[in-house]
Amino acid sequence: MEESQNNNLKKEMIQKCKKIRRVITIFQWIIAILFVVIAIVIIANAILQSNLVDNHSHNMLNKEDNIFGKIETIINHVSEKQAEIQNLKESSNLILTFLSIVILLDLLAKIFKNIEENETPFTQKNIQYIKYIEIWVWILYILTSASLINLTLILAIVISALNSIFKYGYQLQIESDETL
Repeated sequence: MEESQNNNLKKEMIQKCKKIRRVITIFQWIIAILFVVIAIVIIANAILQSNLVDNHSHNMLNKEDNIFGKIETIINHVSEKQAEIQNLKESSNLILTFLSIVILLDLLAKIFKNIEENETPFTQKNIQYIKYIEIWVWILYILTSASLINLTLILAIVISALNSIFKYGYQLQIESDETL
């Protein structure tokens, strides 16, 4: 009787993992499509901005009749370049965010697929996937940290702890399997 209940619980767990993996995969595709669309818009915007700045700079050069006109042109050009750099930085962060979501969702889907196949979350592959997630989040923290403590740092610490828990769970799973 108890073994029958355990089998039913395992089947339910596997079905839930399949559903979660499907939802993650759908969400991953939506994010990937949004990523491509946003990248196209960012590239198109950069090309348009570049053409506008070049035209504006060319018009300003014609107004350089005296030293004040030249100074004004240089200041305007520097301001425009600073705005371009800021836009590029914001665009890069947006692209990095979408890319990170796609990568993390892919690893999460692999974890759930592995649970389905092995009927346990405590496998060497899942430990490896969680380690990849941990490494990616640490990289994100390094690339995006603006302050000493932020959400990415907290997430990296939590995932490091989760990785340790899964390693311990894997060892317990091995011991349990050997006992049976």
